[in-house]
This record gives sequence, structure tokens and C-alpha cells, in this order.
Amino acid sequence: MKNLTIDYKFLAIAAVSFSIAFGLMRGTIQNYIHFADPLNEMGVCVLALGMGTIAAFCIFSKKA
Repeated sequence: MKNLTIDYKFLAIAAVSFSIAFGLMRGTIQNYIHFADPLNEMGVCVLALGMGTIAAFCIFSKKA
């Protein structure tokens, strides 16, 4: 494990995505965005969690 670097773009994307998903789960985002159906809200939450997970896997990169 030598030459591991942190890619800060993916770190920021993961932090924002997880905070959006957490805000949707707590119900604070519903004060600002009104969803037409609970399934829409759940879909946005799943997409935010997926994007945060993928970005979290991309944070550490190996430099050759």
C-alpha cells in the first residue's frame, strides 16, 4: 500500500450525497422540497446512498 492518495473531489461528492440521504431519512429536506409521492422520496434517497457509496470507493486511488 504505497503511494495512496486521497481524491478530494470524490470525498466532497460522498459527503454531500450521504448528507442528502441522511437529511431525507431524518425529514429535514421535506421542509424545503415537497415530494409528490413517498416513492419519489425513497427513490431519491436510494440514488443518493448509491452515489455516496460509489464515490466513497473512489476516494483512495493508487498512483503508478
